Amino acid sequence: MTRFIAEPVITAPWNASSVGPRRNLLWRVHLFSEFREIRQAFGGTINDIALAVVCEAAARYLKVHNENVEGRNLRLMCPVNVRRADETGSLGNRVSAIFPILAASPMEMTDRLKRVRWETEHIKQNRDAQAMELMMETVPQVPPFAMAQTLLVGTRFDPTALAARMPLPVLPQFLPRPPLMGFNFTCINVPGAQTAQYLCGHEVTDTIGVLMLGGTLGYGVAVGSYNQKIYFNFVCDPRLLPDLDVMANSADDAFTELLASARSEMQAQSKSKSKSKTKTRSTDVS
Repeated sequence: MTRFIAEPVITAPWNASSVGPRRNLLWRVHLFSEFREIRQAFGGTINDIALAVVCEAAARYLKVHNENVEGRNLRLMCPVNVRRADETGSLGNRVSAIFPILAASPMEMTDRLKRVRWETEHIKQNRDAQAMELMMETVPQVPPFAMAQTLLVGTRFDPTALAARMPLPVLPQFLPRPPLMGFNFTCINVPGAQTAQYLCGHEVTDTIGVLMLGGTLGYGVAVGSYNQKIYFNFVCDPRLLPDLDVMANSADDAFTELLASARSEMQAQSKSKSKSKTKTRSTDVS
């Protein structure tokens, strides 16, 4: 947790005030097979690829809006499963989180993926997710009387409703924003069934995830998979991020660039193997 204090990150526009009640939602769809092509060419996991795409999209969004990103970083929150092998099939969830720190300035996509792979591998080696789970387990439980206020949520006496109707003003871009000690946005990966599902006799064509927002987290991404497709679901508070299409289109561009690089890499590897085989045959004939 000292990294949150020792390594503050950029305060993005969507972190510049408290979240209001309105939401915008967009999604983009890609084939699972295309993710496998990228993984085959460059290694890593499906999570690494998704993380590289959404982080690069955020960096390009900041650049489009002339934010000062030079030498600054983004911090993401990624929920992860920490269920042990002997707990397979047991009820309930065992969820912790990791907080990768990645450059806030745009990068070439192969370099972005390399940086993401290094960061996630470093986090795994340090067992950050397990440390977070242990820390949460050792924190004293909140006494029941302190939770009594939550019973008012959804009623006409709900204190959060007033806060939502009267959010804090957005810090303007021309004023220097203080560094952020928390994280910029959440990116959650929810794997789904890879075969078609049916409801009341009708095939489910798409599954769209809507991520909850709160505090100063005015933007988030839920990455889901279903029936050999992967969905990037972008949600935001339009007061803090009014042009969500710019973010979604940046993610599309980043993924297309990475896929093109992967296919070029595989073609180069194929040609190299073909030349190697030709040389071997020539040597055998000699």
